Amino acid sequence: MIDSSTIIHHDDELAIGEFATERDVADDFDKRIEATKAFRVYREVTGEIFQPRVGTRSQGIRIDRVLLPLPATVAAGWNLGAVGIELKRTGEKIGPVISQAIDYQRACWRLEPSGVLIVTEWVFLWPFRNQMFALASIMAQQRIGVGHFSSWNQVVLSAGSSTVFSIRDGLKEIKPCQCGKKTGSR
Repeated sequence: MIDSSTIIHHDDELAIGEFATERDVADDFDKRIEATKAFRVYREVTGEIFQPRVGTRSQGIRIDRVLLPLPATVAAGWNLGAVGIELKRTGEKIGPVISQAIDYQRACWRLEPSGVLIVTEWVFLWPFRNQMFALASIMAQQRIGVGHFSSWNQVVLSAGSSTVFSIRDGLKEIKPCQCGKKTGSR
């Protein structure tokens, strides 16, 4: 039997950066995403699960950010609709966050002050590196991506192994996403 305290986590499975708290991550993310001028940002958005799993009890949920693409972003090729962002402090493991994102994919979100309910097509986990192999495939099929930053890119959003949005030195790159569209037998 393996003692779980001896399991080694690969760096790719942990949130990156130098963020001691989720508030630190949120402040950095907000600064980066607002500088892109590509999205309208909604913070701390509450929602309801519209497709509950059998045997689970209903509880209120909250996602850290919902991004609505601005018209110029859509015109430039953005095809993911509204997306959710779940923020985690440095060192958090990706497994529990993926489970959280799967729940979020069965939810609708109330945008205040209008009270309009929307459904997000994708949820991106921030700041995590691209995942690989089977996990990347499962995440893409569940429409869960990752987002991060680097010394050369202020914002990168990836679905599967494909970058769908990046910005560097004020230049936006948007690539239409084809992931997460299969259903049934593969």
